[in-house]
Amino acid sequence: MMEYYLMKQYAVNPVSPLLVEPGPYQYRLSREEFDSLPDCSIGYYQYSLDTELPAILIHPTFMVSQDIKKVIGMYDETVQFKALTILPNDFDKVNEASMTYAIPYLRRYDCLHEDAVVLPDGTIKKLVIDHKKIPNIDIFQIKNAVHNRVLVSLRMAESISRRKAYGVMFERVEVR
Repeated sequence: MMEYYLMKQYAVNPVSPLLVEPGPYQYRLSREEFDSLPDCSIGYYQYSLDTELPAILIHPTFMVSQDIKKVIGMYDETVQFKALTILPNDFDKVNEASMTYAIPYLRRYDCLHEDAVVLPDGTIKKLVIDHKKIPNIDIFQIKNAVHNRVLVSLRMAESISRRKAYGVMFERVEVR
């Protein structure tokens, strides 16, 4: 049985991109919504010395840095990506404060164990995964969860951690 970790954003003041085309960037992208995104897009953000560019962003949708994209590709070459480059609104800071994120389309599994606790609004209070409902894969999302819950295997979490990705945290998930 594989060990899984919830991959989370961990930043005090993460960047909040303003998108040129905000409509297609849904918080939880369906396959159709992902396919409708442009292959590459541009967004802007209000630059300040306090603003952080973590390796994971969760708004407006789940996206990862180019380093994490490479790791995902090493473990699952079937994952498709769209690109979003975010630029600061201060032209003098464009070279040092810009970043290109990759928006992955991840497989989703209805894998919650009967002991998982889901609140009436769909928020998962206690995350418990049923190992019989998922194949041995390294990255996936929980189907029908209100929030983007991205789970990675222990080996993928270790690989990302070795790259010292800023603003990424892993929380062990109970698997039964």
